[in-house]
Amino acid sequence: MLESIKGIHYTEVKRTFDNGLSFSAVGYQLIPEWKIWFPSTDSVTIYSPKKKKFLNTPVIFDHDSVYNVAWAWLKLKYIKKDSIQFMVLHVHDNVIQEEKTHVYMTFYTNDYIRNVLHGDTANMLRPSRKDTAYIKAKIAQAQQKLDNAFAGTQPAILKLKARLSQ
Repeated sequence: MLESIKGIHYTEVKRTFDNGLSFSAVGYQLIPEWKIWFPSTDSVTIYSPKKKKFLNTPVIFDHDSVYNVAWAWLKLKYIKKDSIQFMVLHVHDNVIQEEKTHVYMTFYTNDYIRNVLHGDTANMLRPSRKDTAYIKAKIAQAQQKLDNAFAGTQPAILKLKARLSQ
């Protein structure tokens, strides 16, 4: 299946849970960060933000659209003209663990982003309107009952307003 996308450069534009949101019930946010292309059917080149360069890693086809890509188990959900989608699998002792929630990674071709959407990936990586509405609802719940509070994506920074006398 990967033969049809060989040499095409993709950018991950969305990473969501089963419910279509990038936030979990406890406030954990999924952030799309992969940039990939398949130079062959048995390898993938992935951009590492930490190393600030592209790294080539093996791709191993297992069965039924299941691949080991960059040491992660992924199920290829679809390949379309301008996009692909993977579902992240949880594998333990070579057995796929059926989890209650799944994570989906959606990629668009760089050509599609540039020439059809006429955009850049920075705008696409922001949380969706659904995510914003969800977080606003969670904030309203937390303001009514503190037990409904959830972790923020950016920690609070406490700053001293006045110097304490010694």
